[in-house]
Amino acid sequence: MTYNILGRLPAREPVRGSRPHYHGAGVSDQYTIAIIGAGPAGLSAAGRAAQLDRAANRTAASYILLEGSPAPAKTIQRYQKGKHVMDEPGFLDLRSDLRFAAGAREQVLEGWGGDIGRLGINIRYSAEVVKIQGQRGDFRIQLADGSTVGCEQLVLAIGLEGNPRKLGAPGEDLPGIQYQLDNPRDYAGETILVVGAGDSAIENALALAEQNTVWIINRGKEFSRAKEANLNAVIVAINDRRRRFSCAYETRIGQIAARDNGPPLEVTLVMRPGDQRIACHRVIARVRSASPRSFLASI
Repeated sequence: MTYNILGRLPAREPVRGSRPHYHGAGVSDQYTIAIIGAGPAGLSAAGRAAQLDRAANRTAASYILLEGSPAPAKTIQRYQKGKHVMDEPGFLDLRSDLRFAAGAREQVLEGWGGDIGRLGINIRYSAEVVKIQGQRGDFRIQLADGSTVGCEQLVLAIGLEGNPRKLGAPGEDLPGIQYQLDNPRDYAGETILVVGAGDSAIENALALAEQNTVWIINRGKEFSRAKEANLNAVIVAINDRRRRFSCAYETRIGQIAARDNGPPLEVTLVMRPGDQRIACHRVIARVRSASPRSFLASI
């Protein structure tokens, strides 16, 4: 989800040689353009801005790309190792200075990392935006570290995902509670609960089940949000008695407690006909992320 907060761009070229000067107090740096979010849309916008700066022989960047996390493409960083990243819809021609083709997560991230250096993108990491004020020609972007960036033009490329939702149950911050899975091969011989019913939860659960005992916790009666291939695969796994793979439908996490012996966690599942307690080594929550609605409403 990419927005230009200005609506239609003015007729003049939005990237100019000199940076604007904001007359308010507390602005640490000023740019003609600020781009918020370093996913594929934000990286592409910044790559084009960098190309325009080079064409104009500018010695200082007229733009800044702000990313709240320590690395670009936060959503793809959260994918499990080896996940295929698609380039849909395939009928749209790529016009970005950032190169992209469908491939494994690691290939995509490596390619974008190389292009950030190749294009000389002016990016600032761990720059979480908490507030935006001002108007066209004079925006003020407040960051979580207390600094403020000034700009004339503002592009929002913040995506749809937002930050992961927590479990919403007592014990959700205990060690062993995870909100992403990098490499399923890192775990073996464990009992693992995967919470969620979407594609990420299914893919994580199926991969972990190759070396572990896995429960997938589904609040609903079915996997209504899953792609057909994942839906078919998880149903097969649930019904295969040779696999250490179970599903708890219409179930939610009641609470999580630490254990002294054996698996370090005890999870209370609220389900029909009654609650059930499961000792496990970790809980991987792949529930829907919180959308950025409140942030958009604030500006």
